Amino acid sequence: MTLNSFTIFLTVVEEMNFTRAAHRLFITQQSLSGHIRRLEEEYGVTLFERKPSLKLTPEGENMVFYARQILQAENAMVSGFADISRNNAAYITVGISYMRSGVFGSGIWRRFHAKYPHIEVRYLEKNTDHLLEALQQGDISMMIGIDVRRGTGLKVIPLVDEEFRCVVSRRLLESVYGDRTEEMIREFREEGFRLGRIREIPMLFPPRGNRLRIPLEQGFRQAGILPKIIFESDLPEVLFRLAVEGDGAAIVSTMTIYDHVRRGIDLPEDILSFRVEETGSNRITLAYPSDVPIPKYAEGMIRAIREEFGEYREMIEDRTI
Repeated sequence: MTLNSFTIFLTVVEEMNFTRAAHRLFITQQSLSGHIRRLEEEYGVTLFERKPSLKLTPEGENMVFYARQILQAENAMVSGFADISRNNAAYITVGISYMRSGVFGSGIWRRFHAKYPHIEVRYLEKNTDHLLEALQQGDISMMIGIDVRRGTGLKVIPLVDEEFRCVVSRRLLESVYGDRTEEMIREFREEGFRLGRIREIPMLFPPRGNRLRIPLEQGFRQAGILPKIIFESDLPEVLFRLAVEGDGAAIVSTMTIYDHVRRGIDLPEDILSFRVEETGSNRITLAYPSDVPIPKYAEGMIRAIREEFGEYREMIEDRTI
């Protein structure tokens, strides 16, 4: 039985749908069904109950455990060979959010690739909860997430405390505060941008369900005001761009501003950013298993990640963004 059959089986388990699994694997549903049938014949078991809906049998549950163990062992063997000889190829899978992949992914890869050109890098882009589950199941080598806590068999390294800032144009502040604009700007710079002071400012907001929306709503409730929301989007880049164009005030993470500064994009002179007091900060962390030995190239990936986020942390601490 080939290892590919175990990979196909686990993909069906993840999707719990033969059609979606076949589409994800770029194979026909007939070919996928053939792999599952041969697995069942090889081991004399039934892996799935087909009716009334697809679900694992008790034997299928056991197969999930052993298939993961087999694939993890095979990957560890290939990794060990890759450490021994540069002529052997291997890969490393890093979990990271879509947003952070867009900002930091290329830089991490370049740092790593310069020293380990024979190792393929694969990114799994999901949110922190999904990545943590994938890490615990052995589907990824390490992950970059938000506020990951230390747990049994897990090594967690803090990378940076990422705060949130309000991006707004001076022109928009002048339209709201008039003669008091300079006074308010000084106050915001010294004390932070407090949500209770922005009743009349048109706001560009993340939608409900977004991680940032909760502390924002709590801050407005505590201040006893209803925000003047004119636009919502899950994409910080969209909110940031509209704020830069003067359409409203956007509250985004420093990562969004950092991406522009790092790429050398000059912002208009009248664009201001202030620390937002009520939102607190995100602790970005790197996590990987601590109870198994890791190959040298995985150590190299850890260094590359820490170096890339180190530059970001320095810019935050120096207040250059």
